[in-house]
Amino acid sequence: LLDYSSKNPSYRIRIVLACRNATRASVAREELTKEYPESLVDIVIVDLSSIDSVFKCCKEIKENLLTESKAVVQSIGNKTKDGLGETFACNVFGHYVMVRQLEDLMSKSGDARIIWTSSSTSSKDYYNFSDYQCIERLVDLIDLTLNTRLNQRHIHSFTTHPGIVATNIVEETITAWNGSYSNFIVATLPIECLNKSLKYGSCVKPWGTVYYDENFIDGYNEEDATALLNQLDRLLENFSQKS
Repeated sequence: LLDYSSKNPSYRIRIVLACRNATRASVAREELTKEYPESLVDIVIVDLSSIDSVFKCCKEIKENLLTESKAVVQSIGNKTKDGLGETFACNVFGHYVMVRQLEDLMSKSGDARIIWTSSSTSSKDYYNFSDYQCIERLVDLIDLTLNTRLNQRHIHSFTTHPGIVATNIVEETITAWNGSYSNFIVATLPIECLNKSLKYGSCVKPWGTVYYDENFIDGYNEEDATALLNQLDRLLENFSQKS
């Protein structure tokens, strides 16, 4: 996105790095601004496993200064201090809280885009809450249902997947740069060129050319997805009353 912004001055992009570790965030910002000196890169510290931390992060963004980031794979049974499953809090609910807290702010932009990073292996056939893959399935369901709710406010939600990409979780596959291509596509293409009912995936041809693919979300059920969002809203309301 910064490379795209540097080549298109009329399309100025501000990147907000929402990170848990301030030191690593500072290093990342330094590397980005070194490569793109005119770039706008901000840092906010947030622990997605702590709903109070998410509330504080959103408050800071609203008052001072939006893509989501880092996934976590945890052992089965780990709980946050809020009593939530750690993987669920970090990879689903923390992001959902951030979206809802920043909804009014995003609606003012006229073309806000929420990008959820899912997985190419997400499937309705393996819907088990004890499995990380199930978390990706939740992301797919949330994305499509959010669109129904938010489109009237000119907020658009998309789900993408990076293919099979080299990260700290899975190594020795395609590069992170190529894996992020689907995010780049849904962040920069004109909104009328995108289909919000599809998942956009990053792909690489055998000789190294990167491209994106589009697929329908497997076995989407609107009734189940709406029930899921209602559960998340009730959970958010409980935390809002406590804060």
